[in-house]
Amino acid sequence: ADYSQIEARLLLWRVGDEPKLALIRKGLSVYQAYGEALGLCGSGSDIKREDPHLYKYCKAACLGAGYQCGGERFKSVAKVMAGLDLTEEEAVKAVQDYRSRNPLVVKLWYAHHDALAYSARRRDDTHEVELRSGRVLTYWEPRLACGEIEVTQTRGCGRTRMYGGKLTENEIQATARDLLVHAWVKCAEAGYLPVLNVHDELVFEVPEKDADRAVADITGIMTEPPGWAAGLPLGIDIGVHGFYTK
Repeated sequence: ADYSQIEARLLLWRVGDEPKLALIRKGLSVYQAYGEALGLCGSGSDIKREDPHLYKYCKAACLGAGYQCGGERFKSVAKVMAGLDLTEEEAVKAVQDYRSRNPLVVKLWYAHHDALAYSARRRDDTHEVELRSGRVLTYWEPRLACGEIEVTQTRGCGRTRMYGGKLTENEIQATARDLLVHAWVKCAEAGYLPVLNVHDELVFEVPEKDADRAVADITGIMTEPPGWAAGLPLGIDIGVHGFYTK
């Protein structure tokens, strides 16, 4: 049972982009909705099935550009994430398109960056980001360095450059982790103990005769957000197999 477009959905929910969330609640994937918004595909099409190349492009844009990639960086992300070979001009345009259509996401990047810069100027011991789940991400010793900001993300490890888009990425991925933990516990309480989790996916072993009921129960559990994530539209891809597969 694999969460569908969890990071992209979480990002839209985090910034409160209700028009896009409304499309998702109607059954559109985030990447389909983005393609339609750009006029790259028609309403009612299914780009995942009909145009895999466009689907990958929209996925790379929603994830890579959603975390403040510049053109050069996005070109690399699109290659690694989706196997796309974009020209520099195409990569820059993809970034510009995303930013122009997602002002709330851009606003979140700069809010994160401004808060981090404030901590760095004050030379605080830590900079903390509280997740909607209540858990806190801690960055140690934020400091200005040659016009950028450096932090220690893991105690005992080296320092790294930090900026608004990366703080956003960390927040969204950490929140996705908390959603998965919530689902893990709820499934276990319902008698479906996961035997494996991989990124945003839970794997279960059930008697074959109970598979249909398990699919229904697990779907209900995993698509019901916890109280702290009210309004977040969740979906999963779930399948039944005799062995682990992707």
